[in-house]
Amino acid sequence: MAFLRGDDGDNQILGLAEDDFIFGEGGDDVLVGFGGSDLIRGGDGDDTIFGDGDGVSNGADQLFGDDGDDLIFGGDGDDVLNGGNDNDELRGEDGNDLLIGGRGDDVLFGGDGDDFLSAGSGNDQLDGGDGNDQVIGSRGDELLSGGAGNDFIAGSDGEDLLLGGSGADEMDGGRDNDRLFGQGGDDFMSGGSGNDIMFGGSNNGTPSGSDEMDGGAGNDIIFGEDGDDMLIGNTGSDQLNGGSGADTLIGVASSGTGEVDDLTGGGGGDTFVLGDENSVFYLGTGGGDLAIVRDFQIGQDLIQLNSANLGGYSFANDASGNGLISFNNDLIGAFIGVNIGSILSSPSFVFV
Repeated sequence: MAFLRGDDGDNQILGLAEDDFIFGEGGDDVLVGFGGSDLIRGGDGDDTIFGDGDGVSNGADQLFGDDGDDLIFGGDGDDVLNGGNDNDELRGEDGNDLLIGGRGDDVLFGGDGDDFLSAGSGNDQLDGGDGNDQVIGSRGDELLSGGAGNDFIAGSDGEDLLLGGSGADEMDGGRDNDRLFGQGGDDFMSGGSGNDIMFGGSNNGTPSGSDEMDGGAGNDIIFGEDGDDMLIGNTGSDQLNGGSGADTLIGVASSGTGEVDDLTGGGGGDTFVLGDENSVFYLGTGGGDLAIVRDFQIGQDLIQLNSANLGGYSFANDASGNGLISFNNDLIGAFIGVNIGSILSSPSFVFV
């Protein structure tokens, strides 16, 4: 192994074809590993680090920016890139790389391969690029993008923006108020805690898929967009809009006590769930918890109810002609602009 060390000036250090240890020390350095599996540390200053160079493209390199605003390129091979302190830009390029932002507001690009990107502290921007990547946020308000491939994308603290890209992605907003865009593919999306906004379908012309979207805790807004989607509001008073396709809309996690959920199916034959095989939803506070269904289409949409005690259901219209469904005199669903007689005279119910 060759040991190459700079000084406090602005150095240009080129490694050898073998495995090198290169330490830039102070100054704004340009450090190039060339061949082999190299260990390169920028030290102080705003450094530019290349794991490979001059057409040499082998080796699994370990590249550390240390202090300063650094620019790091992994090149070929399965590399480790660590920005260290300050505001860094890391590019994994080819190979299955590990990118760690460290402190500061960092920009991380995975490039090709199945990469792992970790934000560190600061308000970071992460893009997995091609491959099946893991893109992990941390503290701060972050932009987390999976790119192409089947990616896992997770926010944490902070108000994050998550973009699935193409592929079947798994996304978790984490804490705080996040925005999630599934984009292409059949995605699983969870808002986590906080008041989240979620979009399942196409974005910027990307073909959409059939997504499963769970708002988690908080008062969430969920748009299924294209595809046959499942929308789950979970806890909190949520707004669900299925968009086109045959969607399933579930406002609650279990009983739904204390929740008022606003459900719009959109185009297609949709199913509005007011109960499952275990329980009737929206029981407990009379009219203080219910599902408000905005666009029920007779002969096209369905209402799912619990079948354990069919005698407990009652049906009526309010003074405005909106259909009402109650269980043991506890209002559980209101169907805006739809007469309850039209619902009862059509095959609108699914009992489980």
